[in-house]
Amino acid sequence: MNKIKILFLSIFFLGLHLAADAQNPFKEDSLLAKLQSELPDGYNLLFDVDNEELILVGKDSFYIHFVNMAGIRPDQMNEFSDSTILKRGQKIVGLKLFKTTPRWTPEKMKEVRTHNTELYNKIEGLLKKHDLENVKQWNKWGETGFTTHSPEEEKRVKAYEKERENLYKEMQSIPGYHTSKYSLFYYACSWNNNAPNMVGAVYPEEQRDAIRKIEILFQQLQQF
Repeated sequence: MNKIKILFLSIFFLGLHLAADAQNPFKEDSLLAKLQSELPDGYNLLFDVDNEELILVGKDSFYIHFVNMAGIRPDQMNEFSDSTILKRGQKIVGLKLFKTTPRWTPEKMKEVRTHNTELYNKIEGLLKKHDLENVKQWNKWGETGFTTHSPEEEKRVKAYEKERENLYKEMQSIPGYHTSKYSLFYYACSWNNNAPNMVGAVYPEEQRDAIRKIEILFQQLQQF
C-alpha cells in the first residue's frame, strides 16, 4: 500500500469516523461488539456494507518511520528515536482494513487449506521437474533467482517460474480472523507496509501502545 493511498484513506476514513457513533452496526455480532468496546481511546470500527469491508480507524494522527531491519547495525538503532521518527516519518492516522464474508465453517477452512497444501507440494516439486536442483539460487533483500550458465538453463528457469506463478494464482486466501458472523481477510494497514524486514517506528508513545493493544485484540478473535 503506497504512501499516497495510505494518506488518502486516512483522511477519508477520518471523516467517516465523525458519524460512526450515530449507529451500531455490530449489534448481532458479540465478538465485534466486544472488540469495539475494548479498542483504545480514539479508535473505532466501521462497516462498509456496499464493499463488505470492516474498517478500523483512529481519530488522532501520529508519525511513522519505516526502518529496514535487514543488516541493521547497533549504531543505527537511533532510527527508532523519537527525533528521527519526527524528522523522517510520515504523518498518518491508524487504519486497518479487512474484507469480510459470512463466517467460514471449519469444514471450509479445512477444504481450502488442503487445496493450498496440494499446490505448495506441487511448487516444491518444480525444481526437480525442471531439472534445476543443481542450479545455484540467490536470495537478496527478499528477492530470489537463479545463476544460469547457458541458454538451456535459462529456458528451464523461465518454464519453472511460469509454472510456479500459475500455481500461486490457484491459491485461495484464508481468513485470519473470525467473529460471530464474519470471517475477516486482512489486506491493508497504515502502520504496516508489508515489505520484508520493514518495521514501523511510531511516535508518540501513546500511539505505540494503542497499536500494540489493537494487534493483541485482533489476535484474540476466534481462529481455527
